[in-house]
Amino acid sequence: MRALRYHVGSLAFGALILTLVQIVRILLEYIDHKFREAQNPCARFVMCCLKCCFWCLEKFIKFINRNAYIMIAIYGKNFCVSAKNAFSLLMRNIIRVVVLDKVTDLLLFFGKLLVVGGAVVFGAYLIASGFFSVYSMCVDTLFLCFLEDLERNDGSAEKPFYMSKNLMKILNKKNKQPKK
Repeated sequence: MRALRYHVGSLAFGALILTLVQIVRILLEYIDHKFREAQNPCARFVMCCLKCCFWCLEKFIKFINRNAYIMIAIYGKNFCVSAKNAFSLLMRNIIRVVVLDKVTDLLLFFGKLLVVGGAVVFGAYLIASGFFSVYSMCVDTLFLCFLEDLERNDGSAEKPFYMSKNLMKILNKKNKQPKK
């Protein structure tokens, strides 16, 4: 409800940025289709490079938007501030990001295969993808909260960790007991 009430503009701004990149990609595809008969190797190379760059840019914008939306939900700041904060937080913890991303991708892939194995292949895969994308968003949200907890708190009595006891145990972190 908070997002709908206060942050529709931030959501729309993120969608606008992504839409602009997608429009450029569509225009490049159209131009490529029209010039396909020309068979000019130099033009084909440039077009291929442009299409690749904009594909990468679109993936990056989707990544930034996803994490910016999570930070908007957590802190209630605007899109640009949230995108910058999310990107900075993730870059400070790049190894954890890569490990979590690959492990999550593998587990979600196996989950999708499990659902597909029990039902009609194509429809079930689409349903499983939609279903597991919710879990993927939850994992990303919990991960950003975990990183924020590590950066903001040190386990002292004034700044205790808020993560679960099991997670603290895995990471060898402890909340220090107040001195009596």
